[in-house]
Amino acid sequence: MYASSTRRRRASGRARLAPAPLLPSLLATALWAALPVHAADLTGPLQVSDGNSLQLGADDVLTHDAGSFALTVTGAGSNALIDGSRINVTGNGSAVSAANGGQVQLRGATLSIAPATGAGFYALYANGAGSVIDARDVDIDATRNGSGYASVQAYNGGVIHYTGGRISMTGGVGTLVGASGRGSEAHLDNLQMSADSGARLRADSAGLLTIRNSRITLAPGGILAGVAVDGAG
Repeated sequence: MYASSTRRRRASGRARLAPAPLLPSLLATALWAALPVHAADLTGPLQVSDGNSLQLGADDVLTHDAGSFALTVTGAGSNALIDGSRINVTGNGSAVSAANGGQVQLRGATLSIAPATGAGFYALYANGAGSVIDARDVDIDATRNGSGYASVQAYNGGVIHYTGGRISMTGGVGTLVGASGRGSEAHLDNLQMSADSGARLRADSAGLLTIRNSRITLAPGGILAGVAVDGAG
């Protein structure tokens, strides 16, 4: 007869832990995260400074009915992302400014500069070295610019990249896009531009303006004032 040895079962190397109940605070956090995100109706002016950040999403609407800018991003390290949002300027003011090293990205946004009285000013304005606005697939509807500069303006070393989308200006003679001052740059690519009459694209005082794969359409009877280059450099 053969004696069979008794084998001992080895304990499993992985212990099963019973699920711990959620603490009330954790449960509240989980429920809050599961709630749908609601659109925000914001009122300008908004300012981002001191290295802070702001992000607006596709359902957010920023309305501004006074002077100055609906959104100003100022100072090195300060930045904003406008992702599919809408900015409405209904007063005698402007939409988006990057100043003193601030940076703004716009993706698929819509900007409307339509004051009830007077003339609109800037849709996009980059002012000062290190200030950058990068706009992609952005639609702009603007009235005649009342500032003497352009609806899209790079100034005093600011830089604007505007790729895709369209800009439409109504209400009379005005400048669509401009770059003024040494180090100022406005780069347009694959952009549809339209105006009632007297549309201008302007670079002056050593500013740089580049246009690629873009089109300008004028209303019947409109006159293309052309591309103006003024000042040394």
